[in-house]
Amino acid sequence: MKYPKIETVWMRDERGKIIPGELSDPAFAIPKSWLLSEKIDGTNVRIIYSGSDVEFRGKTDEAQLSAALFKRLQELFPVERFREVFKEAPAILFGEGYGRKVNGIKYAVQDDADVILFDVVVKNTNEERPRPEWWWLEREAVADVARKFGIPSVQEVAHLGSIEEIEAWVKKERKREDGVRMEGVVCRPERVLLRRDGTPLMFKLKWKDYGSG
Repeated sequence: MKYPKIETVWMRDERGKIIPGELSDPAFAIPKSWLLSEKIDGTNVRIIYSGSDVEFRGKTDEAQLSAALFKRLQELFPVERFREVFKEAPAILFGEGYGRKVNGIKYAVQDDADVILFDVVVKNTNEERPRPEWWWLEREAVADVARKFGIPSVQEVAHLGSIEEIEAWVKKERKREDGVRMEGVVCRPERVLLRRDGTPLMFKLKWKDYGSG
């Protein structure tokens, strides 16, 4: 499974500029409140547990991971730990790789490469309820998985009630505690909502869509 593309909340014109007020998906009008987490600017990674072994891939099967990031993934995600956490249930951990030898030193980390977790899916092994094939974990469960592997998970930065409030929040050029400007936010309903194709409902907004950088 590849991680689903996160759409910008607004439609874009032929120049790629957002069109505020024109939703890119009518379903974005349904939730009445949203949880915002920072959109990490790094390299997308998939940690895939088959139920017996582990493999590491990038955003696509063709994407190449840097040597430093691949080594760090091997250190952080031994198969023995997966067996403790997930038993024999296949799972995919979706994260973002970053660090000096991944995307420069945008984020303050001690290692040449590190990983932050943002989503987890677990194979549905309940034969009595065979659908959906994969379960998307709620935010609390994602954070718990991250703790068990000793890595950070993306943190909530705000809880807002409307897309207009989110837009106003993003326009203020938010910064992290380490002074680095946030690239943007990923917004999700308080509980996982799935589209008809089984992908979770979520959208992104980037500061650069409103600022000059």
